[in-house]
Amino acid sequence: TQDYTLSQKGNSIFYVDDNQDLVRYSIEEDTLARDSNDTGSSKTFDVDEQGRLWYLATTDDASFTLKQQNITQWAQDTDIVGDGDITDIGTSQFSVYEDFVYYVQKDTNNVVRRSLYDSSKVEIMLNANDYSYNTNNFSISEDGSYLVDVSATTPSEVRVTNLSSKQNTTFQADPEVVATNVRLS
Repeated sequence: TQDYTLSQKGNSIFYVDDNQDLVRYSIEEDTLARDSNDTGSSKTFDVDEQGRLWYLATTDDASFTLKQQNITQWAQDTDIVGDGDITDIGTSQFSVYEDFVYYVQKDTNNVVRRSLYDSSKVEIMLNANDYSYNTNNFSISEDGSYLVDVSATTPSEVRVTNLSSKQNTTFQADPEVVATNVRLS
């Protein structure tokens, strides 16, 4: 089963099909639209607070590139972010909020906030040298304020970290519980 999400107004469902095409199903019109622009590259996506659809597509060197999908024309939109503007995304986990993208940098594992309009403006939100987190089981909240990760040694232990204050809270579930694919909304 592929992940899916609703459009901001709730009138469309966005998902990635088995061919790795971005798909929009319009609930009101009962129509399906596919964008095969990046067929074959795996994708993860996010609808931001403004209703814009963003996705990461894998590149030939197994890294990721951020792209925006024009929801009206159902085609890739390069007005804000073009190919090659942001090339240091290290995982498929990301969030777009208020014209910033939050993600983990490849090579450093730092959690960063980068401007969508000026890709040279980068702020390290969490320095991986100063703070250890499970890079294999984590997510960043929609507004980029929190990181949630699951302990690599105790899979029933979930930690939520405020990226501004670096304060965290740990939740312990029953030892039989294995937390995977954690998300904050």
